[in-house]
Amino acid sequence: MAKLPERKFMVENLRIPGDELTGRATEQRVAVAIRDFFKEIGFDLHGLEITIKRYGYMPDESSVHDNRYWATFHVDQPSALEIWEQQRGISRRIKKWNQETLGEDEEESKFVVLKRYQGTRFEAVLTTLQKVLNILRKDTYKTVDGFRMEIVKNEILLYFDKILQETFTIETIYKKYKEAFNEAVLNLRNEDLRESMFEMVEQLDRQIDKLNNNNRKREFFEEADDTLSGACSPPSPKIAHFNTPINQKPKNFNDF
Repeated sequence: MAKLPERKFMVENLRIPGDELTGRATEQRVAVAIRDFFKEIGFDLHGLEITIKRYGYMPDESSVHDNRYWATFHVDQPSALEIWEQQRGISRRIKKWNQETLGEDEEESKFVVLKRYQGTRFEAVLTTLQKVLNILRKDTYKTVDGFRMEIVKNEILLYFDKILQETFTIETIYKKYKEAFNEAVLNLRNEDLRESMFEMVEQLDRQIDKLNNNNRKREFFEEADDTLSGACSPPSPKIAHFNTPINQKPKNFNDF
């Protein structure tokens, strides 16, 4: 029996206007925007049903009103089959849509991206990044001290007086704060996520051992989803001990 077409998808950088109350997009608005996007890039889908799984705001350091969102979602099986049958030239169609809709001068990093959802790996990275961010935000550098923190793609950016001071990836966080990182992973509620994360940690350990005598740079995740999210559970107080001060003089950091 032939394998059924993939029903799980992910979209990034989708512009969605927020509602009047919160200024942020609702789940319904996200679903409508995805449906419109499929239509605009040339898909003819009859009775498309979209189930939003997760979605999040993608803040932009140059504009808090950028209204870019990512979302993971499922489509109904008949629509999945139609997408599979109509996917020829999809990359070219999306690129053309981005250029015509957003303009030739827009950064490619802000182009709308549609891809198959990777699942557990993305969830593990996303959840752990959020825990580390909350630890830093809550227990290390208070906002009243002039520090500000953002997640952009798979990085944590630390600012002081609007000047970027340091960039952390999950690899640099793990190497610098291994004990706290491991405890954050243990606090993940989903058993599959914990196992997946520990597998990646073991892989990272092997990479660090192998590259310890040189400065070659390597990506930690071969297919990591560059996404971000909003809320997650507060971290355990036990893992909130970081004592590395940040020099207030601006620097260019390339730790990874």
